[in-house]
Amino acid sequence: MLDFRGYLLIAVSVLVTAIVSSALVQPGAVGGTLDLLILPSYYPSKSTFGIVWTFLYGLMCYAEIEAEDKDDESSVESNTQLKYRFRMQLVLSALWCFCFFTLESPILGGLEILLFLRVVWLWQQSITQRLYNVGNVVLVCYVGWVAFASVINWHIVLLNL
Repeated sequence: MLDFRGYLLIAVSVLVTAIVSSALVQPGAVGGTLDLLILPSYYPSKSTFGIVWTFLYGLMCYAEIEAEDKDDESSVESNTQLKYRFRMQLVLSALWCFCFFTLESPILGGLEILLFLRVVWLWQQSITQRLYNVGNVVLVCYVGWVAFASVINWHIVLLNL
């Protein structure tokens, strides 16, 4: 079972990732790469990204707290693996923003998002092993959004070759 410190650590980790990712988007997004690129017709509006990511960060926090709080016979190794995958997908989330927007490289962002998608999938699988309820179902939204973002990223690369 998590104590208050555990809950706080998860919430702060997600909040810091959201803030860092948002800060990394600003340099390239305003008057930079994104404005100069040909975007797919299905590219969501800029405001949609903020709304969706805020919702997804909340879901991530909820799912991780629920999974770590689950009082079961899990080994220390599986708990460590769950925490590692959670933190790794947060780092990769921010790293994609850095690659795509700050470095202004959709190709590098596309390569990074493939690794990001794999880690998100592994984290989701770790959660699935512990939960068979809402905490697991909400992560399907997250995996789906990252997969959709991957399609958008690679479509942008193709349109701008």
